[in-house]
Amino acid sequence: MDQVTFLPGSESVSRVRRMQDALVVAGLDGILLFDAMDQFYYAGTMQNGCLFISAEKGLYYFVRRSLDRAKSESPVKNIFPYVSFRDIASIMQEADLQVRKVGVDESILPVSIFKMLQKNFPTSQFQDAGILQKRIRSIKSPYEIDKMRRAGEVSRKILETIPSFLKEGISEWKLALELHSLVADFGKNCLSRLSPGTGEFFLGNVCFGDSSLKPTAFDGPGGMPGLSAACPFGG
Repeated sequence: MDQVTFLPGSESVSRVRRMQDALVVAGLDGILLFDAMDQFYYAGTMQNGCLFISAEKGLYYFVRRSLDRAKSESPVKNIFPYVSFRDIASIMQEADLQVRKVGVDESILPVSIFKMLQKNFPTSQFQDAGILQKRIRSIKSPYEIDKMRRAGEVSRKILETIPSFLKEGISEWKLALELHSLVADFGKNCLSRLSPGTGEFFLGNVCFGDSSLKPTAFDGPGGMPGLSAACPFGG
């Protein structure tokens, strides 16, 4: 497959090095990351897999699916296929990676995954490193700041266009679809992602009047009834 890397290699290396420095200070041999956005942050791709950042040896990316896509999208060199956690443990052992004390993000790690880690890394001690990871990501590089500025410019153009869509009788859902089309025309996605990585919603709140007061599961001030209880989005 052709290389279509979104994340520059230099940016990936810088992020990994900052994590390595933080791991040394925290007294950890490494950190295991399973969240899709964490994968994207360090490897520039989101696959069914996990990352291991070694304090000594850097980034190792283990991918169940799709290995081909991971290799085409990511600047990371150490990408390995795996079927079970036993494979990951074996690769780490062959690479002589230290795993005596390993960080994980307990706020988003499923119990089932944690049990498999304990089974396949019986001599490892696991420690919550979610705050450490969030602190790393909170420091924005010039590359990230530029991305944020570009996203802000797109948002400004979209907000300026909204009044032209508003006309008597338009529904919230219709306006949401118009905005979806507009955002797509800009070549952007219509998803907003929240932490933890399971938090994701479509486009945003599109609501008029009393609809904006409808309580939702979202941990914020906005509300909307949505299409139904099965699709509480869009208006």
